[in-house]
Amino acid sequence: MKVSRGDSLDRFYVFKSFGCGLFIHRIHHSDPVGVYHSHPWSGLSIILGSYQESYRDDPRIRRRWFLNWVRANRHHRTIVNKPVWTIFFHLPKSNQWSILDETGNEAVAPWEGDKGHKSYSEAIGPQRAAPKSLAAVKAEARQAEQELDRERMTPDEYCIMYGRGGY
Repeated sequence: MKVSRGDSLDRFYVFKSFGCGLFIHRIHHSDPVGVYHSHPWSGLSIILGSYQESYRDDPRIRRRWFLNWVRANRHHRTIVNKPVWTIFFHLPKSNQWSILDETGNEAVAPWEGDKGHKSYSEAIGPQRAAPKSLAAVKAEARQAEQELDRERMTPDEYCIMYGRGGY
């Protein structure tokens, strides 16, 4: 079985046939803040645990668990506070890999070819993809969890949970 190891995930290639494929991912680090990636194919991710996700065109943070449909042409970033495994089934290629930052800097197909990059830092530049501390990642995850709770809870429940004076 082929395995590729990267800055944020390890990918195990299970099979590929007629352009479709199956990967097992171990996502062990969040994508850098302000840096989003697209995929060369659309596919379904079965999530064994949970992670959070935001999109370049809609930066709200959403929790993903069990199933997630990933569109090839939509830039997103994943946020994890502990490693998570996914089983990812993809359709035939319909796009190129792409990394995009908040200012519009883009690297197309950064992992392909003989000069393929192995990290976001190499693709966009170190000033855009500096690694975050574990404390910063955990704080971001806590904030996202509170935002989800705020959407689900009544104002009184939220105040009891977080000890704050309403919204």
